[in-house]
Parts: sequence; C-alpha cells; structure tokens
Amino acid sequence: MIYTHPDTLKVLEAYVKDVLTTFKNDHRILLWDLYNEPGNNKQLGKSMPLLQKVFQWAGEVRPSQPISAGVWNDGPAFKELNRFQLENSDVITYHNYAYIDNHRHTIDTLRKYDRPLICTEYMARRNASLFQLILPLLKDEM
Repeated sequence: MIYTHPDTLKVLEAYVKDVLTTFKNDHRILLWDLYNEPGNNKQLGKSMPLLQKVFQWAGEVRPSQPISAGVWNDGPAFKELNRFQLENSDVITYHNYAYIDNHRHTIDTLRKYDRPLICTEYMARRNASLFQLILPLLKDEM
C-alpha cells in the first residue's frame, strides 16, 4: 500500500517519467539517484512502495544512465529497504556520516556486491566525519 493520495502518485509518476525521458540520453547525467534516504523521517517501511514505484518507472523509461537509490542507514529497521536498493541499483551509492573506521567498514561491506560504489554524502563534523579524514580514504578506493 502506498501512503500517498492516488492523485499525488499520478503526479509523481508523470514528473519522474518526464525528467527521466527528457534526459535519458544526456551525456551530462552520470546516474539517476531515484530516492534520497528512503525510510527517513520515521517513515521506515512506509517508503518501500514508492521506492519500488520509482524503480519501476525508471525501468519503463530505460535511461541510458545507471540508476541507484543510496543506502544510508544500516539499522535493522532498514534491512528490507536496503536489500531492495542494493538488488535494484546499477551503481551502489551510499551515505556515511560516521568516523573513518565505520566508513571503512561500510565500504568493505558494500564492496561484496561487486558493482561500482559511490559515496554521495559523508561530512558531519559532530561525528568526526571530516574532509581531511574521509577524502583520503575515498581517494584510496578509486
């Protein structure tokens, strides 16, 4: 069940398909990040139906660029969302706002999927996720 008014879902579908269709062969687009932080704002599993829909819509448009939805929370409440994202993303994208040892663990965990890996968000000073620590780690992974 999608927790969105049916008219809103139609508008979202039209919007997503329009943007993807317009730019589906544009060389300036590296990849499509279809859904930022599904489950955030205490939505948890309520995000799954819309997450599934945006991947479906992207599949119908068939953009030339890869598609993704970044994993960002490895807590148990996100297990099914993460599984879906990892199984359906051409490129694995992720967010990690933690200290370098946790970030290294995230990379090692996601590497097992044997797909390109991109960190799309990482800086949080309060967690000691700092440019001077994380950028060298990411550079070493290139």
